[in-house]
Amino acid sequence: MSTEAVADDVHREKYAQLEELFRTTQQDCSELSDRHATVVQQLDRIRRENDYLLDQLSQYNASDFESDQSDFEGEDLLEKLTPAAPHGKAKVARKRVTTPKASPISKKPKGA
Repeated sequence: MSTEAVADDVHREKYAQLEELFRTTQQDCSELSDRHATVVQQLDRIRRENDYLLDQLSQYNASDFESDQSDFEGEDLLEKLTPAAPHGKAKVARKRVTTPKASPISKKPKGA
């Protein structure tokens, strides 16, 4: 074989590799485009949902969010707010909700 024939073979091989790389790149580009369109749709849906929630929230004024602490005391309210569950699980949930945990801030340092 002459050097010209070898060069042609190398050229054909390189060309075939480049064609395969181009096809793969085109497929990747198509997949990324589809994924991008999906993400844009999800973002649009989330924006619409956020706008709706902000509109709903803007119907209330600050005094609507202020509450008397006594509204949250007592078993009656807790039972109203606790979803219906099997007997054993409801007791556990009630106990978890009503048992206050000590705040690490309120603890006094040892030796004080």
